Amino acid sequence: MSEAPYVNIELDGKKKLRYRHNDIADIEVFTNKDFRELLQTTQFQGIRVLLSFGLRWLDPKMNLSKAGDLIQDHWIGQGKTLDELADVIESALVAGGVLKPKKPKVDEADEGNASPEVAT
Repeated sequence: MSEAPYVNIELDGKKKLRYRHNDIADIEVFTNKDFRELLQTTQFQGIRVLLSFGLRWLDPKMNLSKAGDLIQDHWIGQGKTLDELADVIESALVAGGVLKPKKPKVDEADEGNASPEVAT
């Protein structure tokens, strides 16, 4: 079994954030939401869920509480924002083939996609 692509993230040491098909399906079951719907939210809960599921391949005991502590103590505590964390999560979703890369805007007046497009 090959290792899916990942993105490095600094949270209490270097970690590898990755998403595979099973992770996304498990997120949908856990949240009872379509993955596209979850991506539309920037709520704390959505970021915490995504981080938790993206790290559990390294730490099978990863849960929402641990992910929340990592966010508070090792992300926000380091002066980083949740928007920056969301960008790292999005990069890992792109690396894993879950999302398509954003298309660069051609014109500033063009609003582009409101959210990343889910790979099919």
